[in-house]
Amino acid sequence: MADPLPFPDFGKFSAVDLRIVRSVVRTPFRSGEMQRAEVGPPRWRIACTTSFPLMTHLADGWMAWLDSLQGGMRLFLGGDPSRARPIEHPKGIAGWNGSATVTARGDFSIAFSGVPNALRLNPGDMLHMAKGVGGVLRVGLHRVTAAAAASDGAISVAVEPAVLTDIFTVGTAATFYAPCGLFMLNSDSVESGKSTDFPPISFSALQVL
Repeated sequence: MADPLPFPDFGKFSAVDLRIVRSVVRTPFRSGEMQRAEVGPPRWRIACTTSFPLMTHLADGWMAWLDSLQGGMRLFLGGDPSRARPIEHPKGIAGWNGSATVTARGDFSIAFSGVPNALRLNPGDMLHMAKGVGGVLRVGLHRVTAAAAASDGAISVAVEPAVLTDIFTVGTAATFYAPCGLFMLNSDSVESGKSTDFPPISFSALQVL
């Protein structure tokens, strides 16, 4: 399979909705109790709407990129531009490129080394881990759920969704800058149009684990 395409920069978005989609089934009992089970791994869904008005040359650029995804046959790396850096470090941290290394991980927590002591994370910050497995790129995108602070070049964070611990082992590379996930376009979600009003283009995609 061809390498995933990068997320293009053909102008700003008016909206980006990045949320976790879960497959949870519920069975009620006469007692009032509710049995719950998650029948599949949670995945990220991203829905994007470009800025308005969208000039013709920008619309053409977006449509060409969407066409290059071949209806979902090619994957892309995407994320929320508003979460490109930790909330407390909108311009980054001097001398650090955002990278880190996994030193431990549990179902909903990850510990990292190689971070500056100035690093402060808050709920809503994002990160991703990336690893090649059998020649295939695997990417784990996670949202921080509790505040955390670095100490002695290390930090431990609580995250959602659950970590795929069999894939993202100790030593996996991670980044807190421009975090992204691996996505497949929902081909029937693309909406566009050209008129004197320069309407926006919108599309959605589902994470590939």
